[in-house]
Amino acid sequence: MTLLAAGEPRRLGFMGMSFGGAVAASTCKLVEQCRVVIDLDGSNYDPTLFNAPVERPLLLMTSDWVHLPLPNRPSDPEFNFNDYAYEPWSQAGLNPDVVRLRLDGIRHMGYTDLILLLDGPGHDSRFGILPPGIAVEAIGASTLAFLDQYLKGGDRKALDEVIESTPVLHIHSPASVRCWAAAGKGLSRCL
Repeated sequence: MTLLAAGEPRRLGFMGMSFGGAVAASTCKLVEQCRVVIDLDGSNYDPTLFNAPVERPLLLMTSDWVHLPLPNRPSDPEFNFNDYAYEPWSQAGLNPDVVRLRLDGIRHMGYTDLILLLDGPGHDSRFGILPPGIAVEAIGASTLAFLDQYLKGGDRKALDEVIESTPVLHIHSPASVRCWAAAGKGLSRCL
């Protein structure tokens, strides 16, 4: 029996990390059966998803650009490059089905299994300062709660409880993009 034959097509979600996360979001929007998407620290490369809705519930988990910024990248907690993607700019941060989380103390490669496998010198420079067990628990609990909400008929309460009980998880709002879009239209304030 194939996986597709055994699976439940009404409960299909796409998930990926890095470029795979970006591809998951782009592909989910195109596949009618896809109900939910999780992007683990992927940057959007799809021009159709800038200033446009992803049209599916999306959990976007990002590495800690605030405390562990990449060279020549902003570390402003109010702005991330992905803030330009997945929602219309004038409504960025207003869709409750698009959840953006920052995981404190983790670098990009910390979203891989390597965080558990490689130890020793250079661990922090590769994966961040977040202990591997805490990283894996935060990623697993938040993604499972999000999937349960949209694929098993749960509610947002479970994800909110994970966020509240996990001090290294922070909801990120792209409100600065919404305000920037409002200013570009000559509006004196953003929604």
